[in-house]
Amino acid sequence: MASIQAHRTSQISFYQRDSTVEKSDSNPSRQGGQEPGSWLKKNGASVAIFAISVGLIIAFFLTYFSGGEGNKPVAGDDPSQHKTRQFAQLNPANPNQVVAQYWDALDPEVARLRADSGDATNIRSVDYAGSDTCKKCHSDVHDHWSASHHTISYAKATPETVKGDFSENASIEYLGGKARFIRDGDAFLMQLERDGLRRVYQVTGTLGGRKVQAYSGKLIVGPRANERLFKVKEIQLPFNYWVEKGQWIPPIHPGGVAVPDDERADPFGAEGFLVNFEKNCALCHTTRPIGDWMISDSGKDRIVHHANRPLGFLLGPYMQENHQNIVSPNSLLRDTPDELIKEILAEMDNVSVEVGSTSPNISCEACHHGCLQHATTASIDDGKRVNARPTHYFPVSPLLITRKLEKEEPLEVAKKRIWGNNADNVNFMCARCHTDARPLYANGMSTWHGAAATDASRGHCYLAKDGSTATHGQLTCVQCHDPHKGTGEALIETPQQQDARCITCHQEFEDSGFVDAHTHHKTGTAGSHCMDCHMPKVVEGRDGLTRTHMIFSPTDKEMLGGNQPNACNLCHLDESIDWTVKHLKDWYRAEESDAAVVEEETLASNYPQRDGKVGLGWLRSYHGPTRLVAIESLCKANARWALDDLLNSLDDQIMANRMFAQINLEKMLGMSFDEFGYRFYMTPSERREPIEKIRAKVLSDDAKAGAAGDES
Repeated sequence: MASIQAHRTSQISFYQRDSTVEKSDSNPSRQGGQEPGSWLKKNGASVAIFAISVGLIIAFFLTYFSGGEGNKPVAGDDPSQHKTRQFAQLNPANPNQVVAQYWDALDPEVARLRADSGDATNIRSVDYAGSDTCKKCHSDVHDHWSASHHTISYAKATPETVKGDFSENASIEYLGGKARFIRDGDAFLMQLERDGLRRVYQVTGTLGGRKVQAYSGKLIVGPRANERLFKVKEIQLPFNYWVEKGQWIPPIHPGGVAVPDDERADPFGAEGFLVNFEKNCALCHTTRPIGDWMISDSGKDRIVHHANRPLGFLLGPYMQENHQNIVSPNSLLRDTPDELIKEILAEMDNVSVEVGSTSPNISCEACHHGCLQHATTASIDDGKRVNARPTHYFPVSPLLITRKLEKEEPLEVAKKRIWGNNADNVNFMCARCHTDARPLYANGMSTWHGAAATDASRGHCYLAKDGSTATHGQLTCVQCHDPHKGTGEALIETPQQQDARCITCHQEFEDSGFVDAHTHHKTGTAGSHCMDCHMPKVVEGRDGLTRTHMIFSPTDKEMLGGNQPNACNLCHLDESIDWTVKHLKDWYRAEESDAAVVEEETLASNYPQRDGKVGLGWLRSYHGPTRLVAIESLCKANARWALDDLLNSLDDQIMANRMFAQINLEKMLGMSFDEFGYRFYMTPSERREPIEKIRAKVLSDDAKAGAAGDES
């Protein structure tokens, strides 16, 4: 993109938090390179409504920042010469979290209450020291991090990092096409062919590798149907490698979108497989300077939802200093045309990993931000770290405007609140990546992985008593997770160890008698453990269910009334919903239990067979995520009474459900479906015959086992 040479006006962009849940179109993962529509387009607002909205934002912001003493405006120009314009996303009922993006100068009224951060800065690429620098003083932490999954979040494709099978005969047949996986020296290629159309991709990077390894790369042979998207440096490639199975598979949720098979992107089709890696993946899989991150589409959306404070960011000078190939240092910022500003900011979503990342994985500074000022002032004296400037746990720069909480708030108090090691800032570190717009259950929690921080912020332990989202001395991610160590299989704890984490705050449950009375299950049994009831396994993981991070009550009326997974019936799969609701009503007083207010007509409408087994009802549900939970839960319970319906799940319309059915039925039955020629990604006509063979074999064996049992 050409540098800016002649410009016209300044600009402010406001982004405001929605008071309920993150908007679905805020999802940074999109297929086909589609960009979000403008605020006006999305809402169909008239000019009059837009003008009123703008006026409300201006009034709020000037009121919010007015009064008191503080720094002078950060700008070399006279602000009176600037014509400030703004584009808004507005929810006037919830003005607490606003991010204002300025182009060339701050309004003096906005700047007056900014907390003085001095010369501290941690948002530019030159502020980043690198993980090897951290190791000099923090060797133990560095060792733990080096063995964690964060180090393999992204890597350049080499013989050492690529786990996929690129041997001579490696291939996959999918949607009537064939993909071959070829190694040419140290280069790795994916070749796709169907009906005379051929595409060849070169693998440039790897993502993950514990369970499934995905790949980024470039199209080097074949038609470029979407020229605009192919201007980006890298795209997500159309096939992943299932490490445990040693098989190539399509992405389960391509581009971060959950859709039925007939709506999935066809990698062999005219449009190809178009997912922008730089925009959709690299932001979290690599370490980007936090300043660049805040400019990107998904970054600014996340900061609006999870920073828990109003912010201002002076973009023009930042771009001139740090992206001189995009914005000339000699340009006159105040004359920048609006459309050119939009092009500049859009360009920040297409910065390559080589140029835009300070580290090709999730490094120390992905969470701690740039630590150069801290590292260059640190020393070791008699084995102790001394003389280091403190790290800032939130972005800091003369170009960032963070206000004091109140006019009389002492500066040192403000500094600790804004940049200190506190719960708000620690949770924001995790929320930078562990948030996304996902399909939701009836009570607002995500149905599949990738949104743990989003869900946590919606749950009880992250909510103040007044219902506002903040920490207020409450739960943080790091109270359960050590961010420097691996998770998943590495996080193996007994139920008692998990209970102990909850008891650090809920100390009354140290008394086993209190546990018995509260849970109505004897201490130490399955129904007595905190997480099984308040964080049940209802979230789709890579190849198995994982716990929701939205901490909620098992009496939740939305889940009970909506015929979606509830904690009680995850164990009692063979009981009816009336059985469950009766017990909850009997056990918990009406004022404490949502179950007491589940409307009869809601149950009648959503449970066609009120006296039927809830597990079987879930398996037959119209709701795909509910069916997926039922598949794994019933198989793990060895529910032979549901075997016929479980076999039907091999033909589910959702690919993720068929994958879970194959994984869990193979474990339950002790057999491999490979020998029947079944692959979960087959088309309906392709999988019909293998399913018939599997069904005949399984039901025959089950009948024989039943007859043998009767005889004995």
